Amino acid sequence: MISKAVELLSALWLIGLGFVWRLFGFRPAGRALLRAADRSNEQDRVLAVISLVKAGSRTIDLAESRFRDGRMSPQAIDVVASIEHPRTRPLLEDVARGDGPTAVAAAEALVQLDKADEMTRGGA
Repeated sequence: MISKAVELLSALWLIGLGFVWRLFGFRPAGRALLRAADRSNEQDRVLAVISLVKAGSRTIDLAESRFRDGRMSPQAIDVVASIEHPRTRPLLEDVARGDGPTAVAAAEALVQLDKADEMTRGGA
């Protein structure tokens, strides 16, 4: 019973954070959503990612600053790759030039974006 209540409160919290992030661009809310996207709880991850992707350019801005600060996670790469924005590919290319798991995730995301672009052009 208590765990269900905690799950519900967590979901409501993340929905509220998503609302604040998308509507007002309040950076602490965006950072909290990025942390939630790294959680093991699938519901939390999904709710966080939905809000981050819907925020589009706000999330790209946040991801760029986290990359500059050296605080971007591989999970954040998946979020960035899901956002259709002119700065998505350049950011992923910058990250992929580095090393470590985040760079590997960025390189893999670029491969997937290339495949999706090819399919869109009809070259499947």
